[in-house]
Amino acid sequence: MLLPMLAACIAEHSEVTPVTAERLESYSVKAMAETVAVPVEAVEFALDFDAYLKLPDLEKEADYRFFGNCREDSAGVYSISYDSSREFRVVKMRIDTRGRSIMEEGTSWKILEFGVYGNDFAYSYLDYRFTLPEGSEMIMMSAADSTWAVSMGDKGAAMMKMHPKRGELYEWTVEAHGAEETSIGMDADFGTVGPFTVRERYLESKEKTNVYEGQFNVDIFRQGVPHDYCHMTFAPGVEKVVNTSR
Repeated sequence: MLLPMLAACIAEHSEVTPVTAERLESYSVKAMAETVAVPVEAVEFALDFDAYLKLPDLEKEADYRFFGNCREDSAGVYSISYDSSREFRVVKMRIDTRGRSIMEEGTSWKILEFGVYGNDFAYSYLDYRFTLPEGSEMIMMSAADSTWAVSMGDKGAAMMKMHPKRGELYEWTVEAHGAEETSIGMDADFGTVGPFTVRERYLESKEKTNVYEGQFNVDIFRQGVPHDYCHMTFAPGVEKVVNTSR
């Protein structure tokens, strides 16, 4: 992400550090997107695709996202690319289902590629490109609790409990954490703090967007010593509250 850039500035300017509150916030928003928002979207996309695979062939033709936009590369391995012209965003996924439904407890889908690309403010960025690390795993943890996990290796993990859907809208309670290291001793730990909710709502255009509620903290260390932080509090219908060390 952006931590190497922040670290380089700090290393080059030991007396006057050009790291600003705005840059800390920018880094933290991206960390939240890649640790919370993208894993949630990946699971939602996978659940919808899993449901699509179970449809009779004629009913699949009515699906605007997947019909004509996916192919089976080999047994159980699918590539999907969905371009929403109204949202100016593209979602790409290549996934190994291992021949099982993601609704079956204990099932693990291997994420060969997942990315969200676009040019709107869905993730507070004008031009954005958010991905999951190749080889991430999506796991159905508990059918009784409707809980899934996305493991991103040493980059972090997210646990998501699904609430009853409101029509076609998803709602989740998320517990997520991540980390990033640099070669010059700058490290970052980040994640949700306490209950963190992600729920969909409709825009005026009838497209969906997410509403976030809860706290997400980023703490940056230099040689193991606390150096900077950015703590963000999200609440429905209001601008997020940002508290930084700068």
